[in-house]
This record gives sequence, C-alpha cells and structure tokens, in this order.
Amino acid sequence: ASVQVRAAGKARALGVASGVVALTARAADVLGPVAASPAEAAGLSGEPLALAASVDWGPVAAVHSALVSLHDVSGMPWWATLVAGTLVVRALVLPAVVYQQRQAARLVHLRPLLRAVADTCKHIESVPRRQSAMWSGMWRVCVQQGVHPASLLAAPLVQLPVFVTCILAVRRLMTTTQA
Repeated sequence: ASVQVRAAGKARALGVASGVVALTARAADVLGPVAASPAEAAGLSGEPLALAASVDWGPVAAVHSALVSLHDVSGMPWWATLVAGTLVVRALVLPAVVYQQRQAARLVHLRPLLRAVADTCKHIESVPRRQSAMWSGMWRVCVQQGVHPASLLAAPLVQLPVFVTCILAVRRLMTTTQA
C-alpha cells in the first residue's frame, strides 16, 4: 500500500511538472523570443558593445574577484568569506569614520563661539542678510579653529560608494558563482 501511495505521489509530481513545462511553452509562444542581453533587448548591437559587455573590469569586478579569490585560497565556506570580506571593508573605511568623529567632537567644542556669532547677527533686520552673515561668520570661526564643516560628510561620502560596490559585487557573486 505504501508503494502505491509513493507511486501516486510521483505521478502527481510528474503531472505538475509537465503542466509547468506546458505553461512555460505557451508563455514563450505568446511572448515571443527573449533577448539574450539587456543591450539586445534595447536594440543595441555591434562589436564594440559586445566587447564592452564582455570586459571584466571596474570596482564591482575587483571586489567580486577578491571575494572569489579569498574563498578559493582560504577554503572557508561562503558565509565565512562574506563575513571576512565585511571585516576587511570595515577596516579599510575606519580611518574616514575616525576622522569624521574627531571633527564632530571638535565642532561640539566650538558651540560657544558659534552661539556668539549668532548673537552678533541678531540685530540684522533683513532675514536673508542675517542668515548670510550667520553662515559666513560660523564658517569663518570653524575654519579658523581648524574644523572644516564639510569634513562631517567624509565618512558618508567614502562609505556610500564602497558599500554600494560591495552589495553589487555580492549580487554578482550570487548570479555567477556556483556553490
């Protein structure tokens, strides 16, 4: 009896699989041929485009290659390779984060001077002129004290492209590398 149940289950599974194949074949008939690449789908073709698409270069390819090499050389499983790669990237970005934190701490110490600049500009009646005077005065105080206000953007400006590149490399890794 259990053999019959298993055989019936296999027959149903084969029936479902053949139904999926039939649906896929009908969808292909309705939709027509599928483009081999996004460039082909857009109607672009030619030797230079094919050459550009086949060249493996750029930061995403470099991170992808580094992860594959780390996996192959170390023999670690993929999850451990990704953890190790994350630690390496965080260590490389650490100087920008430390720089930003130091600049932010220095800016906090400038609060009394910045408040004094704001107080001296309160007597200006025109709002646009008052704001302009405040910003230029505060900028001058920051630069004189060695704190560049734009330096507070150092870490995000470094981290954002690095982490987007890493995400794209891992995405590429999932589509090209077999486990």
